Amino acid sequence: MNDMLVMLGRWQLDVNQVRDQVYRAPTPRERERWHALWLLARGWSAEQVAEALGRDLRTIADWTADFQQRGPAGVTFEQSGSSPPRPQPGATSRTEGGGAGRPERSRSGVGQLELEGGTAVRAGAL
Repeated sequence: MNDMLVMLGRWQLDVNQVRDQVYRAPTPRERERWHALWLLARGWSAEQVAEALGRDLRTIADWTADFQQRGPAGVTFEQSGSSPPRPQPGATSRTEGGGAGRPERSRSGVGQLELEGGTAVRAGAL
């Protein structure tokens, strides 16, 4: 018998309920995890699931282990960091190495977009 089906039974779920979660989970990441579990329950190997979803085999194994240990709660996406820092007022938006395609404001309100290789393009009111 399929190990994933046994695991689903442990958490009182069936394949149809997992399929419903593929469509109803609140975030794309959770939907992807439910999709992986659904494919595994349908008899796909972890290698096939990893290839189909464009993920590393270890990622699929981690998702499966999380589900095995915590059930549906193990599929829940938890942000593991914060958003990138916002630029401070008055700070330049240039990055080392040229900062491809990042706008920079001037005092006149006319912006200049510096492209890779140092080429600059002027644009009105960025």
